[in-house]
Amino acid sequence: MVIDVYVDGILVAGDDLTEIDNLKHFLDTAFKIKDLGEIHYFLGLEITKEHSGFLISQHKFIMDMLSEFHCSDVSSVVAPLDPHVKLSAELGDLLCDPSMYRRLVGKLNYLQHTRPDLSYAIQHLSQFMSAPKVPHLDVVLHVLRYLAGTSCLGLRLSAISDFSLQVFLLWMNSESTVEWVLAA
Repeated sequence: MVIDVYVDGILVAGDDLTEIDNLKHFLDTAFKIKDLGEIHYFLGLEITKEHSGFLISQHKFIMDMLSEFHCSDVSSVVAPLDPHVKLSAELGDLLCDPSMYRRLVGKLNYLQHTRPDLSYAIQHLSQFMSAPKVPHLDVVLHVLRYLAGTSCLGLRLSAISDFSLQVFLLWMNSESTVEWVLAA
């Protein structure tokens, strides 16, 4: 059994339903809890039960973020980073108010829980948090365009312990053609 507690939210998972029911009864006796049934949403994570396991995503979080930063109607791009853009701490004008950049990168950082495809871009953008410049914000907005087209992606956790790892890589050749490649 796994128990995850965050402030006043408790997530209980396991394969022994009797043990889970006993724990819920104990907690209800001691604290008067409200059982919300099977999990669908927890701490900003959307959990969808599928026949082969679970899909954990943050679609609503992404859509809310796109709306908050007026990017709901942007055209999508195929990669989180443009391979032709090289960021530097020296190039570009400082942002007048770096708070928007910091909020955006912070929200993108939270997305890494279910979106490992963003990890390199976010790590790269995080280097400029103390003095972000206009080109850095442009790259963050590029990441938002990527999210606009991939908001439904997430982590798929298999219920079967015998699994194989599949990784989808974004590949770009010298002619600037981009394609997804399965690396099994």
